Amino acid sequence: WYAAYFHSMGDDALGYSADGPSYFYSAVAFTEGRFEDVNYYHAPFYALYLSLLMKLFGKTSSTIYYIQAILGSLTPVLIYFISNRLFTKRIAFIAGILAAMSQIGIHHSVVSHRIDPALWILPMIILLCLSKKKQLSVLKNLGLGVLTTSLFYLAQELLPTIITLSILWFFKKVYVLTNKTEWIISIASFTLGVFLIMAPLNFIFFSHHEQLIILGREVPLDAKGKKTDPLGLNSTESQIQLKKLGFNPLIKPKESISSFFENPIKISKLIYSKAVIDAPAFLLDPGSIFFQPLILSKESI
Repeated sequence: WYAAYFHSMGDDALGYSADGPSYFYSAVAFTEGRFEDVNYYHAPFYALYLSLLMKLFGKTSSTIYYIQAILGSLTPVLIYFISNRLFTKRIAFIAGILAAMSQIGIHHSVVSHRIDPALWILPMIILLCLSKKKQLSVLKNLGLGVLTTSLFYLAQELLPTIITLSILWFFKKVYVLTNKTEWIISIASFTLGVFLIMAPLNFIFFSHHEQLIILGREVPLDAKGKKTDPLGLNSTESQIQLKKLGFNPLIKPKESISSFFENPIKISKLIYSKAVIDAPAFLLDPGSIFFQPLILSKESI
């Protein structure tokens, strides 16, 4: 019913999410092969996801509303199974009902926003991690890699949650796997899932910008930071000084190692100064303009 309400308003309902119009037009650009018109700052992976829906079901805003509503209806079901795994059927039933009645859940299962698919991807990851089977199949490990990377590309701010679930997955492997071959197969299948999600977006971005988009969003590293670090520099200025010293790990890894041993104290101070600004911002909004990672620095700076 909520999707029908959005459908009645047509494209105007895209504005119910601050970045909704940007996602929609980027999705259209993806479907039409106009990759240069995609907004790579506003969660391009979500726009790529929407473009797939549009390819399958039609290039209209209503496609987004209805298909997301159908997929969003999985969330209460997944919550039920997770609660049933951890508690009792009665508690699981109540949890599922509450999830189904949540206005936030209903709204974000329809509105054009990158968090929409995360609402069912996250509980699906949790359910896989709570699997009663001692060893997940190759297909499930592959799916876990796909889902985990998708979640990060959709909502980088969920990185602490992703790390926690990854640790849970790892320790479960330590507990149940005794054979080295099983370890290799599990990690290889998970890694393949990660690659399958990272590859399309990075390939498209690289073909037009000759750079990778590892974080899932374009990070304008040349943006001037407003805050300053303990040395009185902003993040970009620290980065420039590091490059003048020959410390640029991504572009020149060998030279960077030599540079570090030549000026260990000064480079360590600059790295620390940069981290003071970048690290807190990364925890609050990973992938944003405030996160200017040293290892992803541009040659142009």
